[in-house]
Amino acid sequence: MQRGAILLYFLCSELQASPLIMSHRAGMGHFPQASPAAIVHSISLGIQFIELDLRLTADGVPVVHHDHAIDSQLCRGSDGSHLKHKLAIASLSLIQLKQLHCGITIHPQFPDQIPAPHHILTLQETLALIMEQDTEVNLMLELKRVGLRKTYAFVRTVLAIIDTSGMSHRINLQSASPSIITAIKQINLRRKITLIKDIVAAPAYLITPRRVAFLQRLGKRVVVYTINKPEQWEKLLQAGVDGFITDYPHTLKEFLARRTIDLHAEADQ
Repeated sequence: MQRGAILLYFLCSELQASPLIMSHRAGMGHFPQASPAAIVHSISLGIQFIELDLRLTADGVPVVHHDHAIDSQLCRGSDGSHLKHKLAIASLSLIQLKQLHCGITIHPQFPDQIPAPHHILTLQETLALIMEQDTEVNLMLELKRVGLRKTYAFVRTVLAIIDTSGMSHRINLQSASPSIITAIKQINLRRKITLIKDIVAAPAYLITPRRVAFLQRLGKRVVVYTINKPEQWEKLLQAGVDGFITDYPHTLKEFLARRTIDLHAEADQ
């Protein structure tokens, strides 16, 4: 094979193996978590996945938020006043939740955040927003724990919304709750909704080259959460992982672009 053909083959292989970028909570290093601004920004980057978390309101509506309670430091009341204490999402109706204003105060762990005032989105609103952007971005949705009596209702509602949206083939469902995972499998066995099922999300401490290779032989793509530093990205790429869930999707995209240029330069020498 001639040198030019070898380089072309190398470039094509690198392109096919391009690591997945998943913006954690829609990229909360750049904008407030799960805000419309964060979602639109992630889409503008052209990345493959947006990772979001789902919780259930007191009246059974799936909403997009990571923590079980509204942080009194990050959200305010309907009149703009500071909240006196945290408010559990499971104790609030959707109407009550929509009265809160979030994204005004920058998260102390992410000082470079750009403020973006917003109301917490429902799952249905989030999917509609993504469809409006005319994008092919995929979603990883993590269903947070609910009481056992609400588990099946939660999963049924989420799957129904996903099915109606027409986006099911672009959605991966995850959960740390065994009961929710069981409910997803049992309910979807009847509904037969097409979902992305080849992704395994794992913490960095569980990653070894052998484990990654084993999962990949089973047809799985291994993504690692929540990884924000270049030296971590490089180490895990050397272990063979397929991608990252990160608070800084823009920064990760730039890192991967520089890394690809460096690899191509080495191949050309």
